[in-house]
Amino acid sequence: MSNAPALNIRDAAAEDARRFQANLELLAEMSQDFAASRDLDAALLKAVGHITDSVNAEGGALFLLDEQGENLRCHACVGATEITGLVIAADKGIVGRSVQNNLGEIVRDVSKDPNFFGGVDEKTGYTTKSILCAPLTVKGERIGAIELINKRGGDGLFSPDDLHFLEALAASAALAILNARQADALLEQERIKRELELAREIQSSLLPRQPGDDAPIGGVNQPAREVSG
Repeated sequence: MSNAPALNIRDAAAEDARRFQANLELLAEMSQDFAASRDLDAALLKAVGHITDSVNAEGGALFLLDEQGENLRCHACVGATEITGLVIAADKGIVGRSVQNNLGEIVRDVSKDPNFFGGVDEKTGYTTKSILCAPLTVKGERIGAIELINKRGGDGLFSPDDLHFLEALAASAALAILNARQADALLEQERIKRELELAREIQSSLLPRQPGDDAPIGGVNQPAREVSG
């Protein structure tokens, strides 16, 4: 009696365990990169590279919503085409649909998808066949999406396992991006506070300590600690 079925099951289980461990290691590495980096765009580029390689895609891009939530801008891109800086309306394309619906997507044939934005292919001559996309969301707040194009090898199609993996990575990346933005905001507040304190000290140093004997009226000028606008 053949042991082939049992061997196949063990091999599949071993491969699943290997992929799971690799995925955990990638998540940990990405978290460390975001925590250690002072340059968010550089950290995003490194993360997109890791994700693209791990899913075995030809290219990948990370889009973030602007402050008004009206446009998506590509902040990091690796692989087939260079689209860093590309801006599209937040409700356009497959990536826009993923953000608006807050859902991951597998599009196995983009030519049959009415939302596919083919402008980049027209400019570059590259052919996008399939797309895998996952939104970047933290506690219901949508901040962007990660999009991968053209699966390498096999049948060239992204799988549900690929989508689940990308969604896990997107969740980790979204949290790291939000934390980085909050840290930058705190640093900016501290910078403004220091500048106001310095201005206050300079202003105080220019004022006379005591009114002159010939001054009929005395007053106090208290420099502001904060500004409004």
